[in-house]
Amino acid sequence: MPYPESCTASLPPKIGSKSLEMVQFKAIADSADPKVLVDLKSVFTSCFPEYEFFLNDIDENFIEPQRRGNLIIHQVVAYADDKPAGVLVLHTNIARSVTLIHFLGVIPSLRGPIPGERSIARRLVAEAARLLEDDTKTHGISIIHGLIADAIPIALDSWIRLGFTPVCIEFAEPEHGREWAKYGEPQLHKLSLVALLPTAPTSSPDEIMRAGAGAYLIDHHQLPLDNPKVIELLGGAMNSRLENQIAL
Repeated sequence: MPYPESCTASLPPKIGSKSLEMVQFKAIADSADPKVLVDLKSVFTSCFPEYEFFLNDIDENFIEPQRRGNLIIHQVVAYADDKPAGVLVLHTNIARSVTLIHFLGVIPSLRGPIPGERSIARRLVAEAARLLEDDTKTHGISIIHGLIADAIPIALDSWIRLGFTPVCIEFAEPEHGREWAKYGEPQLHKLSLVALLPTAPTSSPDEIMRAGAGAYLIDHHQLPLDNPKVIELLGGAMNSRLENQIAL
């Protein structure tokens, strides 16, 4: 899901004279404390009120195993001075060798640049990269296409400032997320795919785009293989059959 403008505003942190050295991350999978889930949902609704429908996924992911077949799910809360400050939701798609950032957000009072320090948004990106690396070691897998996010047009520059590179500016996803089928035929809204590329990438931009598009559109949103956007980005019937073989 996109990183909205509301989570990229350059507002000064309102934590008195304290620095943000006390930023900590707590993953839902590592915590038996239901308060962490409550904190995550609170920050999520503050940053992404228009995506309230995703709260069902957050609850489901809390009670289900972290790894489900070819999918590894991470739901993380960032705490600043022990107070909920940010949220990160990402999925590592083993079959497509890519990690998707679905949501990355920071509460209003802590958004924006911090003189002499990394912002919480940048720390969340670093945490996402660390989790990707941890997945490769813990599960013995290779994620050659790296981190990918979907950006709404107004937030594209913010993602670029965070170190991401656009790999597809003609991307689109269904309104209502995975629940699009409740509303009839999928209605798509325009996004861009952006990737955090390694210093020496082993994948071409087209390979990264295809991995990200397939993971988002087919595996996560479960769009039909004959959807025009799926065909546009991933090819015709021959490629669609291949995509179907590795769909989660």
